[in-house]
Amino acid sequence: MFLANWELEFRHYKLQILSQQRLQTDRLKTSFRTQLERYGHIQKRVSEQLKSDDLKTHSRTNTFNEEPDTWSDEANLLEQNRRREQLQQQQLMVEDELSTAREREERIRQLESDILDVNEIFKELGTMVYEQGDAIDSIETNIITAADNVESGNQQLNAAASYQRSYRKKLCVLAIILFLVLAAVGIILGVELGGKKSK
Repeated sequence: MFLANWELEFRHYKLQILSQQRLQTDRLKTSFRTQLERYGHIQKRVSEQLKSDDLKTHSRTNTFNEEPDTWSDEANLLEQNRRREQLQQQQLMVEDELSTAREREERIRQLESDILDVNEIFKELGTMVYEQGDAIDSIETNIITAADNVESGNQQLNAAASYQRSYRKKLCVLAIILFLVLAAVGIILGVELGGKKSK
């Protein structure tokens, strides 16, 4: 009875944990997909920005070549440096996002591994409980059998003590009867021998 209740509680607890693990895994997968989509959008924006900056640079270079007095080499260098810095910043942002996505992916994999480990532990625990259930049932049967044997032995000891008391009473009664018979025989012999001597 105790074992059956424990098994039911164990199964209920296991189902709760598995349900929570599924929910957490689903949440992490959704979060990971969202981050990947976000990374894709940022990468697309950076690519479009690079193309746009290349077109602007190309058109300004053409304009610069057409109007040498309005554009100076310094302005062109400053503009290129500014664009390079923007690209580097955008590249750093993309790398940060990618790093974050990788970390989350690694955490998801670790969580999945942990969930599988917990599941394996529960399987082993269930097997152990099942195996020990048979042993517990066997022990319980042996205890009940031993209790029955002790009760039977107690009854047999009581019966033996009763027989022994009865035997002693019978022995005493037989000893008294034998004494009385011997006494009667002794008296009869004494009377007959005493009567023969007097004749």
